[in-house]
Amino acid sequence: MRRRTSSSSERRKAPSTRENDDFESGSDPIGYLFCVDLAWKGVVTDTITVWTARSEVPCGYRFQPGEDYVVLAWTRDGRPSTGMCSGVERLNKALAARYLLPEPVPVKPGATWPAVSRDVLLDFLRFGSSHDNAIAATLLAEEIMVHKPGKPSPARLLTWAAAESARILAAETDSTAVTAGLTALAYQRLEDDGVWIRAAAIEALGALTHGDELTRVIHRGFADPDEMVRGTTRTVMIGRRADLSDAAATTCVTDFIASIGAMSGQNRWVGVDQLRFFPAQRALIRPFLQAVADTATEEQLVRTTRKVLNVLADD
Repeated sequence: MRRRTSSSSERRKAPSTRENDDFESGSDPIGYLFCVDLAWKGVVTDTITVWTARSEVPCGYRFQPGEDYVVLAWTRDGRPSTGMCSGVERLNKALAARYLLPEPVPVKPGATWPAVSRDVLLDFLRFGSSHDNAIAATLLAEEIMVHKPGKPSPARLLTWAAAESARILAAETDSTAVTAGLTALAYQRLEDDGVWIRAAAIEALGALTHGDELTRVIHRGFADPDEMVRGTTRTVMIGRRADLSDAAATTCVTDFIASIGAMSGQNRWVGVDQLRFFPAQRALIRPFLQAVADTATEEQLVRTTRKVLNVLADD
C-alpha cells in the first residue's frame, strides 16, 4: 500500500533530428514518488520512485496524488517500473489483490493490510457496485471451481455479472450466507436493461429458490417482455419440475401456455414441444394443443402439436 507524493519525468531524445527538441513521446517514462506502508518483497525503504510510461496508450498508469494504491512492479533498466497491465489498482478497488495475496510486511510502523475475507466478498455481492459484485462473484466462483473441469471463463462470469456464479455456488455449497447474498443480487438483476442479465438472473434464481418462491420466479420470468428470458424460464421450469407441487405446477403451466401466444416461428413450436414434460397437467394442456392443431397453418407447428398430443394421451 503506497501513497504518491510527487512525480518526476525523464525525456529520451531520439537519435534522428526533430524540429522541436522539446517533443515528448507518450512512451517516455515518468517517475512517481511513493511513501511505502507495506511491501511483499524488493522494498525495504519507506519511500520509492516507481516509473511508468507517460501515456496510457503504451500501458502507462496515471497515479493521482493522495490516493492509496496496490502497486505490482518489476525492475527495468535498474529501476522499479509498472503499468496498467501490471495489476496496479487503487486500494479500495483492489478486491482480488486483497482477497488472494498474502499479508505484506509493514514498512511504516503500525500499517495494516485491509485483507478481504469471504464474508466481505458476500457483502460486496449484496451492496457493492456492478463492477465490485461482478469481481466478488468471479472470485467466489473461481474458489469453488478451481479443481473442477468445465470452469466458466472470467469473461463469461463478468458478462453475466453474478448470476452464473450463483448457479455454480448453489450446486457446490450449503452456505446460507452465500445463498442469501446471491439470491438478493439475482433479484436486483431482474430489473436490468440487459436481456442477457435478466435471463441469467432467472437461471440463478431457478437454482437458488424453492417452494412458493420458485413459483414466483417462474411467474416473473414468463412476464418478461423478451423471449430469451421466457425461454430461460421454461428451461428452469422443466429442470425443477420435480420440485413443484401439483398446484404450483398447474400455476406455472398456465403461465407457460400464455407465454406461447407471444411466440412465433421456431420459438413457438419449441415451446409447444416442451409442454410434453408436464403430463400431470394434461387436462390443462390438451385443450390448448387441440386448438393450436385446429388453427395452425405452419407444418412444423402442426406436426409438433400432434406429437405432443399423442404423448399426453390418457392411458
